[in-house]
Amino acid sequence: MSNLHTRCLLTIVCEALLEPRIEADLKRLGAPGWTATPVRGRGEHGDREGHWENDGNVRLEVVCSSERAERIAAHLHEHYYRDYAIVSWLAEVKVLRPEKF
Repeated sequence: MSNLHTRCLLTIVCEALLEPRIEADLKRLGAPGWTATPVRGRGEHGDREGHWENDGNVRLEVVCSSERAERIAAHLHEHYYRDYAIVSWLAEVKVLRPEKF
């Protein structure tokens, strides 16, 4: 299929209160777009049940070049990992889009 393009999926799960700051970072760092969804779960920092607006987590997903995704991930690590509950990962994905993507 000629419309399949390899890209990188950057997934970020963080405290909901970080969403506006990270979205501003994504825009400034050139992310072509992102999807944000509220999530809940359990991890290294305990339960995140989301009973209050800032108690939950948010998952942000960005599809872009691997170079840009790695740059964004490095920025997140440098600015947020020490003080906040946050995790991110990269995965290669096949995207069905026109070539301009």
